[in-house]
Amino acid sequence: MKRRLGPLVFLLFITTASQAIAELPHETASKLLQLSGIARQVEEFPRFIKAGMQQAQQQTTDPHDETFADMLAIVDDTMDPARMLKSIGNDLMPALDEQQTAQLLAWYSSNTGSRIASAEEHASTPEGYNEMLRQSESLLKNKTRVEFAKRLDRLLGATDFTLQLHAHSQLAIVSTLSSPLEKNAHEQLERYQSYVQKLVEQLRADTETFVILSFVYSYKDISNDDLDRYMDFLATPAAETFNITTMKGLSEAFKDSISRLVKGISEIKGRRHNTITPSENDILT
Repeated sequence: MKRRLGPLVFLLFITTASQAIAELPHETASKLLQLSGIARQVEEFPRFIKAGMQQAQQQTTDPHDETFADMLAIVDDTMDPARMLKSIGNDLMPALDEQQTAQLLAWYSSNTGSRIASAEEHASTPEGYNEMLRQSESLLKNKTRVEFAKRLDRLLGATDFTLQLHAHSQLAIVSTLSSPLEKNAHEQLERYQSYVQKLVEQLRADTETFVILSFVYSYKDISNDDLDRYMDFLATPAAETFNITTMKGLSEAFKDSISRLVKGISEIKGRRHNTITPSENDILT
């Protein structure tokens, strides 16, 4: 028995050790998130969530609710970009091998890759968003770029991904408008999520149009040749693995942060009110 156990233990050690050696260092994962522009986009999340909450609050009958300032204050704690990026990085580390990592670093460090990432970063800012809306009519008249944007959407699954994030963020807005969660907070949160998911799916066509518009705006100053090179890069196994992993990790990290935020908002309201959570039909009225 001992003679058989030894080789098995040795093989297990070899397997574990080789996995540890092959795993992407956290510093490299962080660098990829920075170079790709994902880090900057994640850093904008708290501002967008606050803006959505403020817009929702202005539509209520009590726009000067004293608890609202407390709700905004916990956004920075619950929607912590550093924690979200660390979570995404942890997903990236075992997903990419050394060759894929080298390919990704080469692209994002190149002139074309860097300019495209910077353009995507700018589009994710409030300033870029407002500029995009002002130019929307003229941007969507560019049929060549609209077709490119549609191909990119199909390749990345951007519309589906945007709908996922939108569903998560709507939970924060629903929590802003509603009364405190009942004692069975977990069940009530699931009920909110189901309701919001149905609401978001009704917006699929509008979301697809928005995604197309955002792509056209993001790359308006990028040449057609460079965009062709970008599409070639995105079709590589390295880029595919990177995008699938980061999008999945981002969705999970965002969902976790929103759950923390909803819980925090519930606790704030619960300290001041003792009312029962309204029905679904009352949530957005």
